[in-house]
Amino acid sequence: MALVDLHGREDEVAVRLLLRLAAGSRASAQEAARRYATKEWLLIGWEEAGEIVGCVGISREGEDTLELHSVAVANDWQSRGIGRALIEALVEVADRAAVVAETDEDGAGFYHSCGFEVEAAAPKAGRARFRCPRGPGAGPVPRAQPGIILGEIEQAIRRLGR
Repeated sequence: MALVDLHGREDEVAVRLLLRLAAGSRASAQEAARRYATKEWLLIGWEEAGEIVGCVGISREGEDTLELHSVAVANDWQSRGIGRALIEALVEVADRAAVVAETDEDGAGFYHSCGFEVEAAAPKAGRARFRCPRGPGAGPVPRAQPGIILGEIEQAIRRLGR
């Protein structure tokens, strides 16, 4: 397992598939890929045996808030704690920052299980949406199975602040 910066890899098949899985539509996935390519957002991948199997995107929303984007794990790799481990690492590295995500009904339970509040938000494209904030000091995310290297994410978040 390794965490990798996926900047410049937005056109790779595995990365495109994960972005499509996270975004729900081709247009949304293309928009996310554009934001990652321009470094407006940062995309971090989870690599197993040379294969990108999961990702999480982040952006800085103000000085003390990180927003999550594009949280996805390849279908064959789900239910192994990879998504939770990525969230766990970001929350731990975020330290005093709040972390927030927006999701649909399918993702609301996942965020709740990771210690986020789940609040109704304005619907998009006729589908219910939820805002999921997690304030600083809210306690640890319930532990995931795989171990992770926090230094890599910490460096990436610092680069995002520049």
